[in-house]
Amino acid sequence: MDMVAKNHEWYLIYGLQNSVMPITCYQTWHLFSALCAVWNGTQFSAIQDRTSDPVCLYTQSNVVDGKFSRQFAAGKTIFTAVEVEYADERNFYQKAVEYVADDSMITRYGYNVKKITAYGCTSRGQAHRYGKWVLETSRLEQCTITFCSRSIKVITFTRRHH
Repeated sequence: MDMVAKNHEWYLIYGLQNSVMPITCYQTWHLFSALCAVWNGTQFSAIQDRTSDPVCLYTQSNVVDGKFSRQFAAGKTIFTAVEVEYADERNFYQKAVEYVADDSMITRYGYNVKKITAYGCTSRGQAHRYGKWVLETSRLEQCTITFCSRSIKVITFTRRHH
């Protein structure tokens, strides 16, 4: 958890206009403890999407015949609009739908809406951010690379931070 909270400055982004509020490391630790922590009964884990050292490097020298194969996503799997269903706390937790679209993606790929349920989501702003994340993921993750590797030894280790 300390590694997650060690960045220099943290900001809480909230609401539909993505309002920004600076928060302290102490507040950050409690925020991550409540929102991003996983308890499996024996271990407490926190997950942060940040850069890290590569675990294994694949190049043409350690791939069979040096061949990488690329497969691009079919057009019907690229979503350009999202309808996010959530439990609206302002309306006694009744189902509500937040519509999020990306006009530039619609122009490029056509209109393709995805309907999703944001479990545990109780605010329109949170549903909107989730919809934006789904669209950004759809925009960025459109290629799968496959290959066969030679027998290489991968060493795994656990880092200990003090």
